[in-house]
Amino acid sequence: MTFNDSVKTEIINNLTLNEQERDAFVTAVLRAGNISVDRGRLSVEIPADVADVALYVVSVLKDVGIDAEIEIKNNEQGAKRYVCVSSAARILDKYKVLGTDGKNVVKLYSGMENAETDEQSRAYIIGYFLIAGTVSIPSFELTSSKNGYKLEIPVVSEDVAEQLKDAMEKRGVDIKMSERRNLPCLTIRDAQSIADFLSVTGANDAVFELQNVSIMKDTKNQLNRVNNCSIANMNKTATASANQRDAINKIIELKGLDYLGEQLKEIAQLRLDNPFATLDELAKLSTTPISKSGIKHRLNKIVEISDDLRE
Repeated sequence: MTFNDSVKTEIINNLTLNEQERDAFVTAVLRAGNISVDRGRLSVEIPADVADVALYVVSVLKDVGIDAEIEIKNNEQGAKRYVCVSSAARILDKYKVLGTDGKNVVKLYSGMENAETDEQSRAYIIGYFLIAGTVSIPSFELTSSKNGYKLEIPVVSEDVAEQLKDAMEKRGVDIKMSERRNLPCLTIRDAQSIADFLSVTGANDAVFELQNVSIMKDTKNQLNRVNNCSIANMNKTATASANQRDAINKIIELKGLDYLGEQLKEIAQLRLDNPFATLDELAKLSTTPISKSGIKHRLNKIVEISDDLRE
């Protein structure tokens, strides 16, 4: 089961609606569906790829007297599950999705209808997300370098999108409005905001799963930064050491190691004997007290002497 499927299943398992909240839920579900004309009659196909969501929607629709059936239909993406409502003109009018005279559309309701109270607004958000929304997070394996956190809710009306956005923001959910296939789309791309949204819907187990993945992802990123820094430092040390040993060997070839004097001679010998040692490690190996910066200064001096001898 995908994270999206488990989230939606958890939402409906925890969802309890009173009569007013149910009306808001039904309105959202109908609006999020695909409205079409079939042999002169308005019908609604409500996408519901999660089986439990389809069963729940059918149950709620039947509770309010709407006859609905689950159908599997084939399209370009393969077999898809829908909750289908035929002869839906009066139903769409009753729930303020489309105003009709029984046959013809005479009015398009543009806002979030039947969602006046906070409770109704929450039910509307949940209904719309269950039908139109998707959510995904990185896998526990964390094999991808991409962000991986995404929640999207395509909305058919800009007015509804704005009102959904406002309703979520009032609940502390930071959500953006973008465009997808020439339609408004509400989008979240960060873990914390997705967690806030899931909390609003009552999917608390999903919040814990998301937080666990987020912790693992942050830990992996931190380890990668540490490893990358260590590798960069190792490469830097190896390159500097190679240049220093090349300089020392050139001095030995041209003048002999005694040419350097006692202080520089000791550091030169330490570098030859410990090609992969850091500056700190060389300082600890010195017979006389010296700092890391002191080691660096003397090695730089040795390289300068070598460059002068080469000229």
